Amino acid sequence: MILYHGSTAYHVLCCIVHKLFYYRNMKAVLMITEYMAPKDELNKFINDIKERGWFEDIFIVPESEFRRKAGNKLTERSDTEEIEGVVNKLNDILLEWYPAGFRQFDDAYIAADQWTVGTYYLSNKIPYYYFEDASGLLGDEKRYLKLMKESTPQNYILCEYLQAAGRNRIVKGKLCDMNNLPEGFYDEKAIDFSIYKTMCQMDRDTRMQIVSLYGGEMVPMPEYKATTVFLTQYYNNLKIREVGIQKKMTKLIIDYFAENSNLIIKPHPKDRYIPYEEIFPGCTVIKRSIPSEILPFMLPKAADEVITPNSTSIGGMRNCCQKVYLFGEEIEVHYERLHLYYAASKIIEAIYSGQELCYPNANSLFLNNFLDKLDINISYDNCSSNKIWLDAGEGYKLLEKDSESFSKEDTIIFLEVEEHYTLFWNEWINRENMIQLIVEVDDERGCREHVIWFYSKDKELREKVINMSFERELKNTGANIGLSAMEVTENMILEGKLEAMRYAMQTKENESNDRVLHQAAEIIEKYEEEKWRTEKVLMREGILPM
Repeated sequence: MILYHGSTAYHVLCCIVHKLFYYRNMKAVLMITEYMAPKDELNKFINDIKERGWFEDIFIVPESEFRRKAGNKLTERSDTEEIEGVVNKLNDILLEWYPAGFRQFDDAYIAADQWTVGTYYLSNKIPYYYFEDASGLLGDEKRYLKLMKESTPQNYILCEYLQAAGRNRIVKGKLCDMNNLPEGFYDEKAIDFSIYKTMCQMDRDTRMQIVSLYGGEMVPMPEYKATTVFLTQYYNNLKIREVGIQKKMTKLIIDYFAENSNLIIKPHPKDRYIPYEEIFPGCTVIKRSIPSEILPFMLPKAADEVITPNSTSIGGMRNCCQKVYLFGEEIEVHYERLHLYYAASKIIEAIYSGQELCYPNANSLFLNNFLDKLDINISYDNCSSNKIWLDAGEGYKLLEKDSESFSKEDTIIFLEVEEHYTLFWNEWINRENMIQLIVEVDDERGCREHVIWFYSKDKELREKVINMSFERELKNTGANIGLSAMEVTENMILEGKLEAMRYAMQTKENESNDRVLHQAAEIIEKYEEEKWRTEKVLMREGILPM
């Protein structure tokens, strides 16, 4: 007999698909933690599985009751004796709940092995197979552990102590979607298991039984219009845990990447608070309870795009679309930086002619998504000798880590995301080769400006940029974005150097105090020497009276 265990809709789908494909005629027990869905939904779902006769028995694991009975709440300061005490209590409580015991099973396939069933196997050194937590997530252990620590701190303590998450040496194999693992990832215990590929190998009747279990139905897709599938996230899993932030982030991403698309929205199973049908009239909203991995079998053809802010489910969707847009963790906090990256991609569109594009200090996901959306084909073969550097301005000094490969003949697009003006710390910056671009955003919060600095010794490129301007309406967000360019004055350069100096003096670990003070002295001296010139510039610009 086989034991299967899971705590999310994805885990249970893995259990069902694996059982029906590999152990169709063998007895099996399925255990699901109570947190997978609200009580009524979960009970109905389990009854639906039972009616199909796939499992000998199905149990809801009452984790909240187990943890309450176990007593002690663990923290990162808990010592070995305290942790062992909790583990032993949980083991006793588990066996009291399931007296048949776990040694009766020939094999066990366990997802979320930091919960009580998993900790029992680990603490008793009973070998088992491990299901990764989401498609391809085995290759991003750091992110998985971070999510666990934030959502279930006690589980994280037990996970680290017992080396759960498939890391313990007693694990016999790790079932994962190997097509979605990061390039270069290797684990000698990895076993390829893809929901999509496995379901494609099933007979049609079994495949459709699985789809119908979740209430899946064919989704209409018009021939004349591009289709975008959007995978949402549960606001409580975001860094800023506010429904309002999730709503704004979703609107902005759809405005930039799914404008005028036939929109299909697949909410996270716990995403219950946003009325997507009202926000995006005409969109199709898939039932929350349907795992996204089922969607490929509900679409009559491949979608044009699948978009998600940072959902772990994106890996399972690569088989049913032409393009995938993932934005990573930064979108959860800095989604408004999309405005700057959109403007930067428009600048690259205007000046690109075979140069190598370098962006070691910028968000590569944001940038590459926009470059792809705008059909800007960046080739890294047979590049010209000069480069275009995109820098987000978050570090202390531009290109600090890449100084050897940087040439002053290169072009720089500098996004002033934190107003530290670190570009101006470079001594070779001058007015003649600089252009200031203003990205103006007008939305419900009012009108505000963001700055992009453009540096190049190439006069032809500077002429292209100085003549740039655009306006765009973002309908769902209710915002307008515009770009304008202007020449840089000497006063701008001096003010920029002063701001960079202030920031440098606050980050002593990046530069010695002597260097900072020396630079400060030079700037002050320059101000004194050219005071008359500075005042003249300020008067001409209307900052000082004539």
